[in-house]
Amino acid sequence: DAFFQRILRTFAYDLDIPLNFQLEIDNKDIIERVVELLIDQVGENECLTQMMIDFVNASADGSKSWHIEKEIQNFTPELFREQSKLFIDALQHLSLDDFTKIIHNFNTEKTELKKKFKEDMASIKSLLDRQDIQIDDFSSKFLSKWFLSIEKEDYKIGKTLIKAVSERSWFPKKNIREQAAFIAIEEEFTALLKQNIEDVKRILFITAIQKRIFPMALLNELKRMLYQVESLEHTFQISNTNFKINEITSQEPTPYIYERLGDKYFYYFIDEFQDTSLMQWLNMLPLICEALSAYH
Repeated sequence: DAFFQRILRTFAYDLDIPLNFQLEIDNKDIIERVVELLIDQVGENECLTQMMIDFVNASADGSKSWHIEKEIQNFTPELFREQSKLFIDALQHLSLDDFTKIIHNFNTEKTELKKKFKEDMASIKSLLDRQDIQIDDFSSKFLSKWFLSIEKEDYKIGKTLIKAVSERSWFPKKNIREQAAFIAIEEEFTALLKQNIEDVKRILFITAIQKRIFPMALLNELKRMLYQVESLEHTFQISNTNFKINEITSQEPTPYIYERLGDKYFYYFIDEFQDTSLMQWLNMLPLICEALSAYH
């Protein structure tokens, strides 16, 4: 780490970091400050205010804490985690207004899918009525269980359902009459049921995204505020070191790095941390390759 800090300070100007930056090791204090800054904007920033209201409502529906400041502080550390940083950076181009539109589109699609479920279920029941087949006639009553899960919005794609569709094993062997009557509607029934399953998969996907959409949107804003605090106070988070170093090691030739440092290293002792930090290993790799190329 001391070696990487030397590189960071040597290339501070190139990386647009203040030359007199203060390295922040503990993230707790900065987390509290950026969350406070975010909450201070509620009432002034209309889009943020609405996002926070929606987040409070979503948290209440999910039986989470009403202490919104604590809730935000719980996910803000993701800004400093190597595994999360790349994904958060990929969303930086999205504004709060963009996230609001995404949330609205998901809500609209979810409503339309629920309406379509009722229509598809009615169509399937109509097909079965035409052939005098009951929904409880199917193997293990998979169809009645499937309809019940949709009606209760407790979407579960069971193994029995998947097996029935993939193997077309619809009825118990004893249900000979139903099997014969079903032949005339099997293709249409199968197409409707398969589409029904795909729609449920889509609604499960939307639901999973909705659980994280508010934290994702707020993390974007928190990151912008973090930049403001760092710029104002000339601080730099130690968790960002590896990413900044990577900007150097991935673009500059290793001999040039040594030249700027004024030292050259031939031997490296690597502890276990490089096994858990991919970015730190990627930063070490070109330096080690340079040493090996010189037969060290």
